[in-house]
Amino acid sequence: MPSGVFFRGLRVLLALAVLIVLAALLTMLAVGLGSSDAQAATDRAPADALGACRGSYHLAGGDAQRAARDAAIERVVRKMSWLVRGIARSHLA
Repeated sequence: MPSGVFFRGLRVLLALAVLIVLAALLTMLAVGLGSSDAQAATDRAPADALGACRGSYHLAGGDAQRAARDAAIERVVRKMSWLVRGIARSHLA
C-alpha cells in the first residue's frame, strides 16, 4: 500500500477522533449547564419540601401507563446526543 494512502487514511481517522472528542465535550458542557439551572432551582426550594420529595418512585399504573411513560422517555431521549442516550434512558426509566 502506498504510504500516501496510509497517511491520508490516518488523517481522516484523526479528524474523526477529534470531532468525537469535541462532541463529547460539548455534550458534557450542555449537560453541566442544565444541571446548574436545576441546582439553582433546588437552592431556592424550602428544605422541608425537598425532604418530602426525596426517594425512589415506582409507576403504579398498568400496561397502558407504562407504554405511555416509555414513549415519553423515548421522545425526550431521541432529542439528546447519541453519546448520552443510554445514560438518560436508565435515569428516566
